[in-house]
Amino acid sequence: MIVKVIGAVYKISLTAYIGATGRGYFSVAYNLCMPIHAVTMGAMPIALSKLVSTYNAKGDLLKIKALKKLPADCFFAIGIAGLAVMLIAAKPYSQLISSSPKSIYTILALAPSVFFSCLSACKRSFAEGYLDMKPTAISQVIEALF
Repeated sequence: MIVKVIGAVYKISLTAYIGATGRGYFSVAYNLCMPIHAVTMGAMPIALSKLVSTYNAKGDLLKIKALKKLPADCFFAIGIAGLAVMLIAAKPYSQLISSSPKSIYTILALAPSVFFSCLSACKRSFAEGYLDMKPTAISQVIEALF
């Protein structure tokens, strides 16, 4: 609920501050960012939380310990890949697809959010495997704020 309130407040105040043109640029960037974000954040967090939960139920602490290192590297690599796709696609998307060349700056500003979302998803999904939803709630509020 807090995330929805933050979203409403920022959208209303952002639109008042940057105007209709700026909001249009933001919409163009957001339309590119969200599919890339969805692909990079697809099944990996769910799979990690499932594995942690399974091994925790079995009491296999060695496998849980092993799960701490590899997913962090995987989420880092996926985040870098998502960031790279955003950076590479920024110019063609803004010029050819959206016909809004000035939106490239907004796309470039949103690109790091894909990377940082991947990093937070690693910690979040590990905690979810232990049925601890506090890190998930906190990270989603932080993501909404940024």
